[in-house]
Amino acid sequence: IDDLRKENAEEHREILSAIKFSYAELDHRIVALEDKFTDIEKRVSQLESPH
Repeated sequence: IDDLRKENAEEHREILSAIKFSYAELDHRIVALEDKFTDIEKRVSQLESPH
């Protein structure tokens, strides 16, 4: 039983690690998209402004 508990605890840590990595990757992608969106908004604003 102790071996099963140790194995279960190790697998649990691995799963938590994978989840944290997934959230970190998702956060990175969202930040990148927000930056690109901001750049696009600036470009559109410049194109629409009267010269």
